[in-house]
Amino acid sequence: MTEQRWLRILSISFVMYTIAYIDRTNVSMALPAMSAELHMDPRQAGDAVGVFFWGYLLLQMPAGYLAQHWSAKRVVGILLVAWGELSYAELAQVQQVAVGTVRSRLHRARRLLAAVLADEAEVR
Repeated sequence: MTEQRWLRILSISFVMYTIAYIDRTNVSMALPAMSAELHMDPRQAGDAVGVFFWGYLLLQMPAGYLAQHWSAKRVVGILLVAWGELSYAELAQVQQVAVGTVRSRLHRARRLLAAVLADEAEVR
């Protein structure tokens, strides 16, 4: 049983480390073009990359607290819906998508979250 637990922990750790590595690689590949387009000096470019670190640091602590007091499933569900809402809001702004389309998709996402939370409440 202990070996199976470590196998799960290590596999999840490997996946998360890989995602973090890909994230850092994407930022490092976008930085030269971003610096040239925005006329940033090296210090400003370093500050822009550092924002990701501070964002991770400041947002992981409240998420951990909420996951401990609620449940990880609920916190992840709420964050996924919030991420989706922000993505659709950005899409609407950038591509001038009709407001009704965005509202219907947000409504579907909220219904999905409500279903997930209802299933979690039934399990308890």
